[in-house]
Amino acid sequence: MKRKSIAALFLVLVLILGLSLGSFAQTSQETSGAVSDESAAVSPEEESASQTSKEEPIRQPEPTGIGKIVNGYISLCEKGGLVTKAFGTWTESVAKGTDGKLYYVTTPTLPPVMYPVTLVICFVAAYLMGSINFGVIISKKMCNDDVRNHGSGNAGMTNVMRVHGKKPAILTLLGDAGKAMLSALFGLLLAGNGAGYLALAGCMIGHAFPIFFKFKGGKAVACAAGGMLILEPLALLILMAFFVIIVLGTKYVSLGSVIAGLLIPVMVDSIWQFSPVHNMGNPDVPMVMICSVFYACFLAWLHRANIKRLYQGEERKTDLIRDLFKKKKQEKN
Repeated sequence: MKRKSIAALFLVLVLILGLSLGSFAQTSQETSGAVSDESAAVSPEEESASQTSKEEPIRQPEPTGIGKIVNGYISLCEKGGLVTKAFGTWTESVAKGTDGKLYYVTTPTLPPVMYPVTLVICFVAAYLMGSINFGVIISKKMCNDDVRNHGSGNAGMTNVMRVHGKKPAILTLLGDAGKAMLSALFGLLLAGNGAGYLALAGCMIGHAFPIFFKFKGGKAVACAAGGMLILEPLALLILMAFFVIIVLGTKYVSLGSVIAGLLIPVMVDSIWQFSPVHNMGNPDVPMVMICSVFYACFLAWLHRANIKRLYQGEERKTDLIRDLFKKKKQEKN
């Protein structure tokens, strides 16, 4: 049964990757066509002649100091990363933002061969990174035991907390979140937003089905949080607020995890629509949205047994947040 589930999961992943690459190819063609059309209609050279009495396109002010470094990093991530900078082309055009105003935007043309190859490399590297399961490693090193043999059988932070205590649980959380952060950052810098989101998907799958630990790992909640810290930090803050409120109110960690996970696509879409120029000239929008939906579905699927127990009223309550706070308070006294 496990082999069938793993095979089905990887089949779904291949389908997602295929859809993403197909969307990338279609979006690249549409973007290049749209750019040429816009260049003919509202190109920077013709704008002053054809719209002398109309609104002029807005050029974002060039930042200086630290702002210049931050802006360069964001621009690199939104324009295809180092691979596109080295092997692709960046062209300037005029486009209309979601606020109805015209903006000068830089549109990348992604390299047709190197970009898909880089996506595969990012995913495989992130999967291997995710397969380094810190819950198993730390429980064996610190407690001479495998946490998967106890409690829920899960190798995540919550089960480590229940079985082995606070310190191993915190180290597990930092390790699992850290590997997702590195995976997402690697993808972002190498090939932009699409690769960053795909890398996080690979890391989450590696964490849940680690190749180094017989494909039995955790439920990827800490991985999702760590990756979102790099990809969408504002969205993570909102999701964490939902998680904390639900766990404090119900004492069900699984319920908070599932609801926060299901809200990921909503938060990502909202954040991306917030800025009028965030999507303009960015070819990674389809892959970003596909991967964010995958996060939500994957987290819900990994918690399917918890959802069943919640429905039947048999799910175990864990006052995780208050227990951590009380323990810290007792240590001070």
